[in-house]
Amino acid sequence: MFKKLQILANDASIRLNEGSELIRKLQQHLKICQEKLSDKTKTLLAKDDTLRKYQLHIAHLNDRIKQLMHEKKQLIDDYTVKNLQFSFNLNDNEKIDVGIQTSPTLSIPRRSVRFNLDKENCSIDPKYFQSTMIINKQSK
Repeated sequence: MFKKLQILANDASIRLNEGSELIRKLQQHLKICQEKLSDKTKTLLAKDDTLRKYQLHIAHLNDRIKQLMHEKKQLIDDYTVKNLQFSFNLNDNEKIDVGIQTSPTLSIPRRSVRFNLDKENCSIDPKYFQSTMIINKQSK
């Protein structure tokens, strides 16, 4: 009986050693997996930070675009007003009523202006001022 107990004890010891070895291997595998997960987490956090920076940069660029579009609109309006003030100022006593409908990109509302002209045909170069013009000639 002592021999049977000794065999059982040896068998249990072998199984315990095998179990301990399996636990060590599993712990090593767990450690490697945790390191990989930590590296992936660090990578994801870095990408998240980069994404936030890009989002802020895009928001800043969008704000700048809005500002520049507003400035462009204002410059077009200012140029249009100046161009209209001088385009039709010719040397004749003939009066012409000009109604100007600005293009949708301009913020200037519809305007009616009276100019002196010395030519039968007058127009605004469309590359400088894209608009619909209604011209009614009136003799003085």
